[in-house]
Amino acid sequence: MNSFTWMSSTIEGRRFNRKSLRVRSSGLVSRLFLLIIGLGMASTCLAEGDYLQVTIASIVQSPDNPVTSGDSVSYTLTVQNTDMQQSVFPDIQILSGDSNIGTEFSSIAGGCVADGDPFFCQQLAAGQSAQYTLAWQPAEGQHDLVFIVDCSVCLEDRQSITTNVVQALAGTIQFSSTNYQVSEQDGQTAITVTRTGGSAGALSVRVSAGERYDTATTEDYSFPSSEAPDILFWSDGDMTTKTLNLNITADSLVEEDETLTLQLIENTAGTTGVLGNPNQATLLIQDSTVAPPTVDQLKITSGNLQLGTSGTTLEPFVINALDAAGNPVEGISIDWEILPASGGTLPQLTTQTSANGQSSNTLTLETSDRLVVRATVNPNGTLPNIPDDGINLELASVHLNSPATVIFVVNGGIAEQPGLTKKQKSVAKAVDTMCIALEELGEGRSAEQDDMWATCQRLETDDLTVVAASLDLLAHEEVFAQGRVILATAKFQSASIHRRLMALRGGARGINLSGLNIKIDGQTLPESVVTALFGSNAQGGSAGEEQGIASRWGSFVNATIIAGDKDKTGQETGFNFRAEMITAGADYRISDKLVIGGPGLFRQGF
Repeated sequence: MNSFTWMSSTIEGRRFNRKSLRVRSSGLVSRLFLLIIGLGMASTCLAEGDYLQVTIASIVQSPDNPVTSGDSVSYTLTVQNTDMQQSVFPDIQILSGDSNIGTEFSSIAGGCVADGDPFFCQQLAAGQSAQYTLAWQPAEGQHDLVFIVDCSVCLEDRQSITTNVVQALAGTIQFSSTNYQVSEQDGQTAITVTRTGGSAGALSVRVSAGERYDTATTEDYSFPSSEAPDILFWSDGDMTTKTLNLNITADSLVEEDETLTLQLIENTAGTTGVLGNPNQATLLIQDSTVAPPTVDQLKITSGNLQLGTSGTTLEPFVINALDAAGNPVEGISIDWEILPASGGTLPQLTTQTSANGQSSNTLTLETSDRLVVRATVNPNGTLPNIPDDGINLELASVHLNSPATVIFVVNGGIAEQPGLTKKQKSVAKAVDTMCIALEELGEGRSAEQDDMWATCQRLETDDLTVVAASLDLLAHEEVFAQGRVILATAKFQSASIHRRLMALRGGARGINLSGLNIKIDGQTLPESVVTALFGSNAQGGSAGEEQGIASRWGSFVNATIIAGDKDKTGQETGFNFRAEMITAGADYRISDKLVIGGPGLFRQGF
C-alpha cells in the first residue's frame, strides 16, 4: 500500500504536504523529519515498483487558429488516471520554450487552483478521466506550448500545442441573405446585416434602395423616421447582427409583385474594403390587394321591352352579374345611363350588386318615344348617342353583345325582342316598318289597316312565345307588301295632286285619265291595254272642243291597282295581296291664272 494514503484529501492539505516534501520548512528538525519520511516513501515505492501514471488524452484549443490579437484562448485538457486502484491529485504546468508561463493562465473549469506554479487540480479517481480548462490572453505571434501533467507519485506526461495569434481585424459587413420578401399588408420588413471576420474598430454602412430596373418606386416603401434611418453602426468589438426596418406601403391597386434592389455602401471614414458578400440584395414586395370579383357577363333578369308614356314610372330594370362559372358576384358597381339623356330620370346613377349578384334601377319617363337604358360594370365606357328620332337596332345590338353591358329597350320594336331566330327577326323588322307606317296614318287607316294595327299592338305586348309563334306564321314578303302599300298610299295621293296642278298650269281642260296605273304580280300593264280598257280619252283631255261654261270645268282620275300572290313553300305560308288607290278630283277655271277645285281619295288593301 502506498505510504501517501495518510495524506489529507483536500487540495489545501495536499499543497501543505507537497511543500513539506519540497523541503520548504526552515527548521532543522522539520528537515530531518521530512528527509526520513521521503526516504521511506521512496524506498517503499521503489521497492514495490508502485509508480502511478496520469496521461493527457487530448487538448482542445478554442478559438482555433488563427486567434485574433486581444482574444482570450482556452485549452481543455482531458486527463486520464490509468491506475485502477489509487486515486491521485494531478497538477498541471505550462511551458513556452524553456519558460514556465502558468502564472499567465487562469482556471475556468475543472476545479484547478493556481498557486504560483503549477495548477493543483481536484482528486481524480482510479481509472477515471476528467477535463480541466485553462485560459489566457496571448500576445500576437506564434506560441509553442507544452502542457505537463503529473502528481507527487506519478510519472509525468506532456503534450505540445501551437497557438497562432494574428493582428485584430475590422471584419466585413454584408447582408445576411441575397433575397428578402415582404407582403404589402405586413407594413414593414426587417433587413438584417452581419459583421464577420473581426470586430476591431468601429464600422458603419449606409443602405441604399432602388435602381433603374426596379419595379418598386418610392411610393411603395420608405425609410423609418429617424436621424439616420439608412445607417447601420457597429462599435469596437461589436459583432452583433443589425436590423434595418423598411416601411412598406399597402396600396389598393391590384398589381404584380414588385422588386427593390438594396445596396450596402461604406460609411466609415478612413476605412475601405469592409464590404463583404453579399453587399447587394433584392427585396420582393408581394401584392396583398385582393382583386375584386371578375364579372364575366351581365344578364337581364327583368324590365326589358317595357312600354310607357311621359310621366310613367316603369317596373324596375333588374340585372344579374355573373362570373365565368355562372356564379353571382357581390359588391360590383353598376353604372346606369339613359340614351337619349332627356328621355327620363333614374333615382341612382350607380348601384351595387347584392349577395345574389342582382342590382336594379327604376326609370320615370319624360317621353313616349323609344329610348334605351344602359347598365355596365365599366365605369369608363360610354355608349354612343342614339338619335332621338330613329330606331338604331344595329347600334344597340353591338352593346347587347358586350358581356359587361346590357341594354334595356323602352318603347322599342318587335324585332328587339330577345331570343328571336334569324328568320323571326327578319319578319319582325318588316312588321316594325309596317307598324310605323300604320301609326302615321292615324284615323285615316282603312278597316283592313286597323286590323293590321291591332296586330302590331298585340305583338308588342304578348310574351315571347306568342310573338315567336305569330312571326313564324308570317312571311316577311307579305308584311313588306303591306308596308309598301301603306307607304305608297301617302306618296300616291301627293303625287296625284301634284300631277293635276302641273297639267292645269299647262292649260289642260276636260277629263284626264292618264294617271291610270295597273300592276299585276309586279308587271305594269302597257298604255295600249289601258287605252283599250278605258278609251282614247284615258291618255289626255279635250282642249277647246266644248264651248261656254262647260269648257271651264275639268276633272281627273289617277289610280294605281296592285294585285299578286305568293306561293306557299315548305317554310313559309302563301298569300294573296291586292291594293287599290284612286285619287279623283274636279276643278273650275275662273281665268287663265286662277283655278279652284278639290281631290278625293279612295284606298283599300288586303
